[in-house]
Amino acid sequence: MAGDELLGHLLALHGIHPEPAVARAARALAQVQETLHGRGTVALADVSEGVARVEITGGGCGSTELATTVTEVLLGEAPDLAGVETVPAAAFVPLDSLRRRPGRSR
Repeated sequence: MAGDELLGHLLALHGIHPEPAVARAARALAQVQETLHGRGTVALADVSEGVARVEITGGGCGSTELATTVTEVLLGEAPDLAGVETVPAAAFVPLDSLRRRPGRSR
C-alpha cells in the first residue's frame, strides 16, 4: 500500500508510513541523480528535526532550478518533511590532482 502515491501520502500524513522519511528522501534523490546524466550531483547530507539538507554540486546556471526541482521531488516523496534546505557541498580536491605529473620540470 505504501507504494501507491495517494496512500503513501496518507500514511505519512498520519505518521504511520512503514518507511522512514530519510529512506524515501534518499530514494527520491537517487531518481533525481539519474536524470542529471553526470551534469552534477545531489546528495542527502542530513535529515534532522524534519528538515532534509541536500548538497547540490554542478548544475551551472540552472542550479536554482535544480534546487527547486529537488525540493519538489523530496516533498512529493516525503510530504512529512517540514522542509528542504540546500547546503554547500564540501570542497574536495583529489590527492592525485595535487601531485606533480612525472616528466614535467618546474
